Amino acid sequence: MRKIWKNPILLIVSISLASVMIVNVIPETQVQVELNVQSQVQMKNHVLPLGTSNLHEKRTSMNPAPGVRNTKINRAEISSKDFYTVDVAFVETQKQAKKLWGNLKKDGFKIARIIKEPDRALDDREKGPLGYIIRIGQYQLETDATEMRNKLSEKGHPSLRTVYKGKDGEKTTGLNVLEVDKDRFQGDMVPELANDAVTGEKALTQLANRNDALAGINAGYFIVGEKDGTPGDLAGIFDSNGQLASEAINGRSALCLSSVEEKANIAALSTSIQATSSDGMVRGLDGLSRKPGLIRNCGGFGGDMTTERPKQDFTCKDESELIQYTYVFGRKPESCDGVEVVLNHAGEVTEILNHRGGVIPSSGFVLAGTGEAAEFAFRIAK
Repeated sequence: MRKIWKNPILLIVSISLASVMIVNVIPETQVQVELNVQSQVQMKNHVLPLGTSNLHEKRTSMNPAPGVRNTKINRAEISSKDFYTVDVAFVETQKQAKKLWGNLKKDGFKIARIIKEPDRALDDREKGPLGYIIRIGQYQLETDATEMRNKLSEKGHPSLRTVYKGKDGEKTTGLNVLEVDKDRFQGDMVPELANDAVTGEKALTQLANRNDALAGINAGYFIVGEKDGTPGDLAGIFDSNGQLASEAINGRSALCLSSVEEKANIAALSTSIQATSSDGMVRGLDGLSRKPGLIRNCGGFGGDMTTERPKQDFTCKDESELIQYTYVFGRKPESCDGVEVVLNHAGEVTEILNHRGGVIPSSGFVLAGTGEAAEFAFRIAK
């Protein structure tokens, strides 16, 4: 029989800017609309200051709905040096790259090559190259590169993608602009998680199709590999209808769309979340619905190493964290050593676990503590 401790825990959340935060903006219409015929407009004025001055610029516009305009601006020229290729993997060390390169040779792929990526952030304490890309082939047609990717996949190489050298780390030569006139557009703009949950990834086109959306815009950064946290977790704030799903990287900017104010804002945000028990014990929450101990892009608090300041593409660490999990994360919290406290919708403790495997209630939440935070979670739940 499950025992309920009548010791409610109150979560107090404050955000430095009182607005609804929408990160992944996907407009979708609720009315019948007619697509306008695509028109091509050559803009001689207000050209983009991208690339050399002699580049040809072409703008193509279309109106998928009243009040919505999508403009593609191309400012570039085709180079005979560009080609399609297949990225097999990105690894951290030259030793890993050479090992994979050797395995590809054994599988019959003799044209594999290793490319060193030297660029690191200016404040990155790590020295040496950022990593190594293993690539195969140079093709004029994308279909030929796709055929090679399929052959690699059949040999058991899963992390594959086809890339075009012309878009490979070079300077931006074009833009895709989406304009929404709020006075004319009769639909909605809504935030969307990849799988209606924090975990996992999905292509933007799939998200748009699932929501019958007219258009979609990729949001901020998210975690890709398990060594940096929970794959799919947003590396920054996500708030929808007043419900936080991911904490801020304190001091970093975010797009804010409010249901009260008429204009959008871009502002530096911070979150402060506290857990308070009925007997007055208080502790700050380190994060929301993510893996304890790993803080992608840093910007946390409570002694994070190597810094509590924001640091792009860097993972800070903290051995003592209190993390809240809600239904938006999925069925079970991240596995970690520590204590899990399950609470119902009223903030009453229903279960205490000193092992992995708790279930996140649909109308409640789980507090997971590691290190010193595990002791705190256990004490307030007793």
